[in-house]
Amino acid sequence: MFHVRFHPRFHPLIGGRLVLFHTICLALAFSACRRSAPPRATTVAIVTGRPGGVFNIVGEALAVSYGKRLPGIVATTALNANLEDTLDILERGDTDLAFDDSETTYRAYRKGTTNLDRPHSRIRAIANLFPTVVHIVARSDLAHGGEAIAVPAFEGTRVNVGPPDRPTAPLAEIIFESYSLKRDSVHTVFDDPTDPAADIRTGKIDGIILWTPFHHPLITRVTNETDVRLVPLERKEIENIQERSHFLRSTIIPKGTYRGQTRDVPAVAEDILLLCRSDLSEALVYDLTKALFEATPDLVRAHRAAQSIEPDHGPTTSIPLHPGAARYYRERELPR
Repeated sequence: MFHVRFHPRFHPLIGGRLVLFHTICLALAFSACRRSAPPRATTVAIVTGRPGGVFNIVGEALAVSYGKRLPGIVATTALNANLEDTLDILERGDTDLAFDDSETTYRAYRKGTTNLDRPHSRIRAIANLFPTVVHIVARSDLAHGGEAIAVPAFEGTRVNVGPPDRPTAPLAEIIFESYSLKRDSVHTVFDDPTDPAADIRTGKIDGIILWTPFHHPLITRVTNETDVRLVPLERKEIENIQERSHFLRSTIIPKGTYRGQTRDVPAVAEDILLLCRSDLSEALVYDLTKALFEATPDLVRAHRAAQSIEPDHGPTTSIPLHPGAARYYRERELPR
């Protein structure tokens, strides 16, 4: 009796079926492997500010919160001290998110920057975060007879206004001009204020002007370690200042914000924005916007300036919102 065995190589019907069978098995196995593989992480790069600054502290905390709250998101941070350069980085697509102020952002969006002289059409806003406030600090002995210190008391004194290439220096000039103080009547010191408390104690300076969110470490240190007062701005002069810089708004430094501050102090402020690239997906920016406000308690623990972050103020930005952020604010309003 003969046993005939057909080898698939030589029998077209059986061989074809076996080859098809093996092909289906391999395809199913490959598909199963693809389904079981973890999803690819999405990296979100955030440009903050100078080391130890408020932008940097809040940005680092935000990156950690994004990683915790958004599965598949890996958030990274990078430092950059120059506000215009930050917007150039965002416009070129070298980062995804960034912190910047309202006026610098608006000017870049409409006209460009010093180094990238064209409208930055790729930048969009996610949220208005918190104000950066003008703090004017003077030695207490500049007061006469216990009266409140006014800006004219700086005549003949030395006042640190920061390096000339940073925003505080030109703003200080606007403030002095609003009070009709002549350019040479105040001795402006253009130093990086690394330790203004020591400079005031040793008599190197009589006062300092800082443009920073509330509770900046330098302001806190000065008010804790030296005998100083916060100098208020008068209403008329605030209006004069706003005529020269339309993005500045009047605000109050609430009493008790700093040691020894027994009354509200009128000041001017500008809003700080969280920005993104226009080509990020709507779904991603929606999630980033939602997670930002959910993470506010974590951000406040990192820095008290984040106390001002709230959804009601979020959409009040100087440039258009990203569609993903706009959808978050729109959906939030629907149940009301």
